[in-house]
Amino acid sequence: MQHSLRQSSSQTALWVKAQTRYQSGMTVEAANYLRGRGISKEGAQSAGLGVVNDPILGHERFVGMISIPYITRHVPVVGWKFRRMSGDGPKYDSPSGQKARLYGAHTLTNADTLLVCEGEFDAILAHQITGLPAVGVPGVSAWKAHYASVIDGYPRVLVLADNDASREDNPGRALARKICEQAPQASAIDLPPGDLTDFVMAGGSIHDLIKEDAA
Repeated sequence: MQHSLRQSSSQTALWVKAQTRYQSGMTVEAANYLRGRGISKEGAQSAGLGVVNDPILGHERFVGMISIPYITRHVPVVGWKFRRMSGDGPKYDSPSGQKARLYGAHTLTNADTLLVCEGEFDAILAHQITGLPAVGVPGVSAWKAHYASVIDGYPRVLVLADNDASREDNPGRALARKICEQAPQASAIDLPPGDLTDFVMAGGSIHDLIKEDAA
């Protein structure tokens, strides 16, 4: 089944232009914000992150936000997410009517292990640290059944979802269970309370998590 609509060449060209513009507009504030989440200059560049200073038509409300392009290995930009660094309003936003996608398709290379994270920044961080393919589910309730087909080709899938221990229903753990139910080769990694970024910034090692799983 085809789950995505083919975008026009003109739209692709516009989005590539926007991504180049936003990436070149990276600010010190944004770089420091990303560094505070463990994302290096090289990691940000590899992911095409930028800042919306001169928006294309339709992106006006994202001015001042960090741009997170959804990149594939075949189409330069297929979608967007934007992250507010401070101020009022939702932390994340995206263009109206945009199709939900699994983030990190540009990292999907031949490997024995795939990391599945919750959110774009955790996926960027995981890929930066390990060099392994890493995808991000764009929100705890955003997992779609057809995403399982993306990870079918990997013999070992490690799910690094958030540990929302402060909530009785722990939606991060629920997400991990759902993924493991739909992908038999997947196993959930138990993080301490918080997300993968919290774990790494507290001195935790993703490599050790992977070794522990393999042991």
